[in-house]
Amino acid sequence: ALGLLPSWFRRWAEKERAILGLLEDYPQFPALTSHYGNFLAQVARFDEAVAMQERTISKWPFMPGPPNQLMGALCGAGRLVEAEARSEKSLRRWPRHPVVWYARMSLLTYSGRADAALALAADRANHPRGIEQEISAMVATARALASRSAADIEVAVTENLRSVRDNIRNVPEALHLFTALGDRDRSFDVIHAYLFRSGPLATGANPLTPFSPVQTETLFHPYNRILWPDPRFSAITRKIGLDAYWKSIDFVPAFRR
Repeated sequence: ALGLLPSWFRRWAEKERAILGLLEDYPQFPALTSHYGNFLAQVARFDEAVAMQERTISKWPFMPGPPNQLMGALCGAGRLVEAEARSEKSLRRWPRHPVVWYARMSLLTYSGRADAALALAADRANHPRGIEQEISAMVATARALASRSAADIEVAVTENLRSVRDNIRNVPEALHLFTALGDRDRSFDVIHAYLFRSGPLATGANPLTPFSPVQTETLFHPYNRILWPDPRFSAITRKIGLDAYWKSIDFVPAFRR
């Protein structure tokens, strides 16, 4: 518990040492391998994250979290056909699990199939419970990207900004909308609100603590590639310590190759 609880944010090398030390003693413990796979995705080591989540699933086949994290790692690695197959399999097994359903909606929406996402959302009997607000924002997003009408886009932007203000942890999904719309400035606004609790969208965000879960994986997904050449993106990876971490392990993330 002491090894897993602290956040990895801005303490990447320290966190990895703690996990690897535990894995030496418990190499097959799936809670550890899943956690390490999740960590690897946060630092853009996606191929290694895939291997670690596959190892987890071999020991923990009926837990929905690792397959969903595997799908995200496959997306980050650019292995979209495999991500699609994993997403379909997970949805068949856990059709109303909130994380599985939401990930399926996201994959459909941002892989050019917003109409298919809307069809999935139209099956209200199979909506997961407890994430009604997130569903509303996701449906608005899919509708905006399907129609590209000014009215639908305005609704989607409003819904996503409301979602962020109500729960700062919804930033990764809002970020996908803004990059899909080509809105770099607002994209960086939500990133700064999430990672640094600063900027115009940070109002009401809980302060970060050593235990706050912070997800950086999505920054390096192909959905957000329009941000990578922007100097503001390099400033972010430098500020949160990822540049120093990558240099320490002699690793060049795919988005810089």
